[in-house]
Amino acid sequence: MSTALTFPLMTSEQFFALPEPQGDFTYELHFGELVQVGRPKKKRFDLQSLIRDVLARALGERRWQIEIEMPYGLTAGFDVRAADVGVSRREVWDAVREDGYLIGSPDLVVQVKSRANRD
Repeated sequence: MSTALTFPLMTSEQFFALPEPQGDFTYELHFGELVQVGRPKKKRFDLQSLIRDVLARALGERRWQIEIEMPYGLTAGFDVRAADVGVSRREVWDAVREDGYLIGSPDLVVQVKSRANRD
């Protein structure tokens, strides 16, 4: 049995026009579908920072952009996400527009699982 998509799908343009959500969550856009995700709390943020620092020491920051909550989308126009920790080649990251986000996956995406984002 296949999963049917519900139409119409939300575009990234519509997604960015949404008001900022209130509370302990925010949204991501997964293949045109609005998904509620938890905001990081201190414990999760500390773990993200630790992972970022370990990766920065191991890979170096001259060739790599290593960031917490790195914005990216798997498909142009219908996908907007944030990696808990993302790693992208610096030349690829530097080519992203100031008001844009990386199209395609970063070279490495680390998702920190917690009670807020288990699904």
